[in-house]
Amino acid sequence: MELLKKNTGQKNIVEKVLSVLVDSESSITDYNNAIEDYNELGGIDAISKIMEWDKVQKKNWTLKIKNINNLK
Repeated sequence: MELLKKNTGQKNIVEKVLSVLVDSESSITDYNNAIEDYNELGGIDAISKIMEWDKVQKKNWTLKIKNINNLK
């Protein structure tokens, strides 16, 4: 049961981080904090494992994050 709680907690954190990273209107402070959290989580490879994404989902999120990063 503890592992399930940990996974759920990690997924919630990842969802919050991703929502800031792909929001083109997020403040630069929030964006920079989300980048730090993203890196602490282990980047896209670790996030895709936490979220249980397939290769297509991982690729789509990678592109979304890169596109917004280019705008920031």
